[in-house]
Amino acid sequence: MPSGGIGSVVKNVAEGLVKRGHTVVVAGYYASAKACANRRDENGVIIYDYSLGYQASKLGRLLYTAMNVLHIAGFIARKELAYYEGSLSGLIEKHNIDILELTDFYMFNFCRSSLNFRTFNIPVVMRFHGSAYYISTNRGEKFNTIKENDLKHFSRADYFSFVSSYLMGFVEEMGCDVKNKNSVVIYNMVEDGFLYRNENPSASHTILFFGKLVKTKGAHATVQAFSRFYRTHPNWKLVMAGSDYNDTILDGVSQEIRGHIEFPGFCSRERIKNYIDDCSFVCLPSYFEACSMSLLEVMARSKAVIFTSRTSGPEMIEDGKDGMLVDPDDIEMICDRMTKLADDSALCNFIAKSAYDKVERHLCANRILDEFEYFYKSIAV
Repeated sequence: MPSGGIGSVVKNVAEGLVKRGHTVVVAGYYASAKACANRRDENGVIIYDYSLGYQASKLGRLLYTAMNVLHIAGFIARKELAYYEGSLSGLIEKHNIDILELTDFYMFNFCRSSLNFRTFNIPVVMRFHGSAYYISTNRGEKFNTIKENDLKHFSRADYFSFVSSYLMGFVEEMGCDVKNKNSVVIYNMVEDGFLYRNENPSASHTILFFGKLVKTKGAHATVQAFSRFYRTHPNWKLVMAGSDYNDTILDGVSQEIRGHIEFPGFCSRERIKNYIDDCSFVCLPSYFEACSMSLLEVMARSKAVIFTSRTSGPEMIEDGKDGMLVDPDDIEMICDRMTKLADDSALCNFIAKSAYDKVERHLCANRILDEFEYFYKSIAV
């Protein structure tokens, strides 16, 4: 029973396990007045939506944020947490749940006051994608209370499941006893419907970036690198697809070059898929990634990608074979990799084919679901 929301990563695994005959219940919590312990079924997955009452309005969230800065929001977070985890206990009994999977990302844990967590009477798996402390650290914000809350949250688990070895190392450095928690690495998976062996590479002279248009995702670095790349490749364009646009992303960029950069805004997943298929290659020089679904989806569509050399980058990409790794702070390096892929179509096509082959062999749905199923069965015995 995963908990903490029904994002695409959770959704794909849950629906895949249901197809294999397992019962999966998902309990998500939302700062929304519309979600209030409602049950719904999606493709066989039983989903419960829980509202966090104190933060159900925009005003409530603003007040909570202000109180958290002043370190006086603890009583609100503790009440919301107790309500949510009490609901989990009720669902365990109601549905005869055998295994409880908790996400490491608890929004409660951003609270700068100490929290108390419930224990459960069935095996607990902690699935690690990126916790409150992981996110705050990579934003340059280190709060000891957030770390302490995360560690107390993790300590309840009997088993750990990580989306990358990099993330396992990060949690171990936090002071968590990873080695004695029956830890495994199970990467994120690409759903079968996203796999596409493209035998006809695009010659659109288009570079694609997609995701939040923020510095930590590499958006600013991509624009700056393209500005240099454009000097020798004036017939190319850059598509920056995503939300959170801010004018600062174009600081220092000439009007001429701006005319070759498109900002289509937030795009549906289907539209992103089309952008990937239509581009020549993708640039995603993020500052931190636990196991990037964007990266996997690009590789699954048979496209070459420039990716970050930090965090899990070297674990996911073999530089020069199934992708290119760059330091997101090294604009010249990013520009150089753009130039290599643009000028050498044979290299670009080789990397794209190798990327697809890696995903098809190691990260497709059947392969990853086999790993999840084996892991869960070993716990339930």
